[in-house]
Amino acid sequence: MRFEFTFNEEIYRKQSNNYFTFVWKKFQLKNNKRFYIIVPYVLLGAFIIFLKSNLGYIFLFVSFYNLYQYFKFDQHYKTNRKNYLSKVEKNILDQSSQNKISVWEFKDDKFYYSDYNFEIDMKWNLFSNFLIIEDDLFIEAKEKVLVVFQLNKQEVGETEFNKIVLFLESKISKV
Repeated sequence: MRFEFTFNEEIYRKQSNNYFTFVWKKFQLKNNKRFYIIVPYVLLGAFIIFLKSNLGYIFLFVSFYNLYQYFKFDQHYKTNRKNYLSKVEKNILDQSSQNKISVWEFKDDKFYYSDYNFEIDMKWNLFSNFLIIEDDLFIEAKEKVLVVFQLNKQEVGETEFNKIVLFLESKISKV
């Protein structure tokens, strides 16, 4: 199967946002759990100190350390999101100025992709999995390659999108 289409800024921005949210979601949930543990520890520590025991200071120390880690992660997340979105915007400007066609080709033994500055031919064993978020398909290469290919149902149509998903299910695992 071979598909050719022009770059769609709105779809790309939505895909990028969806993928970033997906990747960071489990880390954010873990960090939020940390915050919910902090509150009882602070209250327990304060209560123990109120009862005139120094043990409460240990609870407060653990609480404040976790609070520090919570805000440290939150800052790390915000910095990464800002950098990622900056790169997305730069890529949008580059893609829009070139106005070139993207080529996606799904072959039995490999996957071919080409756009304005990137061309790759990859065997299926170099991909780890694929996932679908809303109407967006993400094909993830194995960790050492660090490439994700993004395709929206609107770009190829629902019938072709479903054919691609069936084809990918026979080649790589679905998340």
